[in-house]
Amino acid sequence: MKKINVFLLATVFAIGSAFASETKTEPKTINNAAISAEMSKLLKTPDFNVKQDVRALVKFTLNDENEIVVLSIDSKDQQVVSYIKASLNYKKLTTKVNKDELPEFKLPVTIKRSIE
Repeated sequence: MKKINVFLLATVFAIGSAFASETKTEPKTINNAAISAEMSKLLKTPDFNVKQDVRALVKFTLNDENEIVVLSIDSKDQQVVSYIKASLNYKKLTTKVNKDELPEFKLPVTIKRSIE
């Protein structure tokens, strides 16, 4: 009987710790038109030629001054990565966002090919 009690107690602890472990939430994709429009203005037209459309996924957060802090950029084109970082990092947004609800954001970006 004592072995069963010990086993049940161990099982309860194991299940409790599994539920108590913190799960990492995935950043949400921005669907706020105001933020997307504001970031599009910051990106403007690149000052280099793009031979084909380049897609990138920008993960970022906002600091206490409502400035963009780029966390990562998922793209194979290093020139585009540098351009996006330089254009967005530590630029202030006028749109207010509740950072407690959304601590991280994802923004899909497409840089269109240059028309020659």
